[in-house]
Amino acid sequence: MIRKFLKPVWIFLALLFLLEAWLWDLLVPPIRALIERIGWLRIKQRLGDWLTTLPRWLIVCIFVLPDTILLPVKLGALWLVAQGHVIVGTGLFVVAKTLSLGITVLLFELCRERLLELAWFRWIYETIEAARHWAHRQIAPFLDLVRFRMAAIRAFVGPTRSRLFRIIERIRERMRQNRH
Repeated sequence: MIRKFLKPVWIFLALLFLLEAWLWDLLVPPIRALIERIGWLRIKQRLGDWLTTLPRWLIVCIFVLPDTILLPVKLGALWLVAQGHVIVGTGLFVVAKTLSLGITVLLFELCRERLLELAWFRWIYETIEAARHWAHRQIAPFLDLVRFRMAAIRAFVGPTRSRLFRIIERIRERMRQNRH
């Protein structure tokens, strides 16, 4: 009985973890493209060069800075939700989370090698990667079921697919492209 109760909990936790990992993966290509498009490649290189000259403990502090700075904004957003301003609070939280995650992605890209020199950071990084693979294994049967049902729906709908299915297909194709 406990196993039947725990399975949905594990799947839910795996989905939450994968959502965060998916956001991370989703933000890497647009940040790279934005930096290249705006012409910040030189600035990125200079920033990366400057960051690699800093002591590793300071790099860790800088790496944590975006979340630390935006924590009051996130707490304010949660306060807005608690006050009944659900849409504004949720929107503010999503914007703050996306901004902090985007900056963290950029900093991680610039400092990855230097941070991985720290044994404890490498252990955390490898543990998170292992958890990510675990989460994928946990939801794989669920995703297989969703794929099976989507294929059945597609077969039922036939060649005259609705606009919704075309949108879903485009989103899935973009996600596949971003993964590689």
